Amino acid sequence: MKGVVNIEKCFEKFSDTFSPKIVAELNGQHVKLARLEGDKVPWHTHDNEDEMFLYGLSYLLLPPQEQTSRRAEELERRISRASEELKNFFSATKKAVSKVSGLVTKAIREKKDSDQEYAMERLCLLTHRTKKLDSILSKSSSEPRTARKTSRKPRNPVKTGKVLLADDYSANRNMWYLRDGYAWIENGKYNIKSDQRIWLCRGPSDFLPGDFYIECEAQLSSQDKDYTAGGICFRLQSGNNYYVFLVDTKGRCGAWVVKNGSKRDLTGKEPGDVPDGSFGCGISSKYIKKGDAKNLVAVACVGTKIFGYVNRNLVWTGEDDTWLSGQVGCSVHGGNNEYAFDNIKIMEAHIGN
Repeated sequence: MKGVVNIEKCFEKFSDTFSPKIVAELNGQHVKLARLEGDKVPWHTHDNEDEMFLYGLSYLLLPPQEQTSRRAEELERRISRASEELKNFFSATKKAVSKVSGLVTKAIREKKDSDQEYAMERLCLLTHRTKKLDSILSKSSSEPRTARKTSRKPRNPVKTGKVLLADDYSANRNMWYLRDGYAWIENGKYNIKSDQRIWLCRGPSDFLPGDFYIECEAQLSSQDKDYTAGGICFRLQSGNNYYVFLVDTKGRCGAWVVKNGSKRDLTGKEPGDVPDGSFGCGISSKYIKKGDAKNLVAVACVGTKIFGYVNRNLVWTGEDDTWLSGQVGCSVHGGNNEYAFDNIKIMEAHIGN
C-alpha cells in the first residue's frame, strides 16, 4: 500500500477484537491494527520475529507471563503486612483511649473544666475510631488470608457461524474414510479401531476448511488400555502431516502437530515417559468424563490460533502456523482400541463479537 495511512480512520472500519488487520507494509514488515478487550489476549510467541506495539486510546500492560504468580505472592505479603500494621494501630488506639479515660477521671476529680472538656472531646473521637477499627478487623479476620482460587471458566473468544457440514452417520453421505475392520459405519455410529499406531479417519477429500469449529461425540467402545484416547484430527495434509486433539479415559486431553511423521506437543504438558510413537495426554480437566463415558470433543481454528473443548468447555488454547487449512476427521490412539463417533458438526468460526 502506497501513500499515507490514517490510523484513526482505519480503526473506524472495524469493531471486532483480537483480529489483526494489515493496513500497510514497510521494509517487508506488516503494519497491523487490532482492537483489544481487557486482559483476554492469548499468550503466544514469535520465535523468528520481533514485535513493536504502538497503542492509542488507552494503555497496554504486557508483563511477562511468569510474573503472574510472583505478583500474587507479593500482593499477599503486602496484605499480610498491612493487616499486622492495622492490628498494631488498633492496639495503640485502645491504649490511647485508656489514657484519655484516665485524664477525664482526673479532670473530674480536680474539677478543671478546660481539661475536662478537652479530654471528653478526645475520648469521644478515639472511642468512635476504635469502634470503626474493631468492625473492620472483625470482618477481615473472618476471611481467609491466602489467595483464593476461582472456579470461573476461561473466556471463550470464538464465535461460530453457519453450518458447513453435519452428519449423524445414519449413512455414509459425506464419503468418510472406510476400511474393513478399522473404520466402518454401523447403527448410526462411525466406528474406528486402532492398531499400534494412531488412526486418522478423514472426511470428504474436497472439504478443506480454514477457519472452523468442529465438534463430535466420542465414546470408548472397547476395553481401556494404556494411552487409550479418541478425538479429532484437523488441517490434515497426509498420514504424516496433521494436527490432532485427543481426550483420554483418565480425564485428560492433549494436542499435537505432526510434521513428516515427527510429533510436537503443543500443550507443553505431555508426560516425559511416553514411548516413541505414542501420544500422552497431560492436561487434566474436571470437564472431561472418564472411562467409557461419552464426551463431546471439539476444536476451533482461527488463523494460527487453536482452541480445544470438551463438553462445550474451553480446556486448552494454543497457537501454531504449520498449516492453516486441510481435511478434518476423527482419530483413535492406542493398541486395538475402538471408539464410536456420532453427530459431527462443522461450522464457520471467527474471533470477536
